[in-house]
Amino acid sequence: MKWYARRELLIFLLLLCLFLLLLPILSRGNRLIGGEGYYNLRLAEEKNFNYDKYSFSGRYFYGEIGYIYLLSFAPDFFSKWLPFFFGIGSFILFYFIVEMLKRDLRNIAGLFLLLNPGFLWLFTHSSKYSAGVFFFLLGIYFMMRMKLFYCWIIVLLIGFFSFWLGLIYFLSVLFFINPKKIFYLSGLFLLFFGFFEYRFIAYEDIFNLGLYIFSFSNVANNFLIEFGGIYLSLFSLILVFIGMTVLWKQRFIYILAYVSLFIFFLFGFYFEFFYYILIFLLVYLSAIGLDWIISFNWSDKILGGVILFLFLLTSVFGVYFTENDLIYSEPSIEFIDSLNFLNNWSSEDVVFSHYTNGHYISYIRMKNLMDEHFSFSVDLDERLIDSSLLYESVYIRDAKDILDKYNVRFILIDQNMRRLWIRDDEELLFLLKYSDEFTLVFENDEVKIYEYNGRLFK
Repeated sequence: MKWYARRELLIFLLLLCLFLLLLPILSRGNRLIGGEGYYNLRLAEEKNFNYDKYSFSGRYFYGEIGYIYLLSFAPDFFSKWLPFFFGIGSFILFYFIVEMLKRDLRNIAGLFLLLNPGFLWLFTHSSKYSAGVFFFLLGIYFMMRMKLFYCWIIVLLIGFFSFWLGLIYFLSVLFFINPKKIFYLSGLFLLFFGFFEYRFIAYEDIFNLGLYIFSFSNVANNFLIEFGGIYLSLFSLILVFIGMTVLWKQRFIYILAYVSLFIFFLFGFYFEFFYYILIFLLVYLSAIGLDWIISFNWSDKILGGVILFLFLLTSVFGVYFTENDLIYSEPSIEFIDSLNFLNNWSSEDVVFSHYTNGHYISYIRMKNLMDEHFSFSVDLDERLIDSSLLYESVYIRDAKDILDKYNVRFILIDQNMRRLWIRDDEELLFLLKYSDEFTLVFENDEVKIYEYNGRLFK
């Protein structure tokens, strides 16, 4: 057995996992990371899965209820700690899955997973995908142990957290049992998807995949900045290619891994959950690549040492910056103070802000104009256009028409939202500052809140 494959190293990796996941959670106190966590927390507290009166100023609830249902047993505690427990469990499952695939790689792959910013991001955010990925890995573990009865239970279980992750796992189980059936089931899947889309377009007209935002610039941004910057470093990418080259000699055995890699990469531009599964595939390939480098008979030992040192150095810096970003990520203390101010007003009031602030607004039981849940939204295109027009308004009459249309009472401008304008006295900012129709009612270092005085419906 190679020295870096010893089981005793698992204790060190578990301690490292605890430290990396605990650091941002404990550093932020009672503040969750990101708006999605506050959205889930509100739904868990309300225990109402029929109608959401705050998102998009009111619409029917959509989405899987498994994660929210789990949170509902102890919303405040579980919103903070449930992703942490799923993270620890996912790491352990991945460790033993790699052990069954290739024993010598278990510690390397485990270390790479902990150094992967995507893993840290996933299991420090209160998201349904933290649970979905955990059960997905649990299903893979049962599959490799030939526990097919438990595999079918996992298929049903994952669907409560993510329908699409459940479908991916379902197809994986079928491929594992009988690869020939996958071609027939792919056709059934396409037929099902077509029916699913047709139903919502024909009868409710609210189905939206977000495909309208696809462009080459978006693809470049997602891959080079989000995917490349968050999930991979340059040396990790090199190790992935080395790992793929090593496995190419056994391409018939690993054909499913190659096909999955391509599919997850392609669909990841549209659906973020593909990235979460892609993380584990890339980590495994990186471990194969590093194992090849360590085992390679270098004529120049210094060169091999330099390559290994550079990889570890970039990985450590990547983790440092990721932890720092998580600790200081939104919402800030100043932003929470602004929410506490708004919390004193009526829940029937509408607050206009950038859609990325929508979940925070709905968390305090006030209506937002938009939030980040575009799917199944009400009048999405119209609200996007009206929001853009309001940002660019130079005439008070145009601004009033839009504000009256949605019965807006407050306008929240935070530090991130100010980047929409070059100067502090142009377009909407100018109107807010100089028009008698608006009153500044709250201000701190990051947020300003204006009250619209000319509402038609008060």
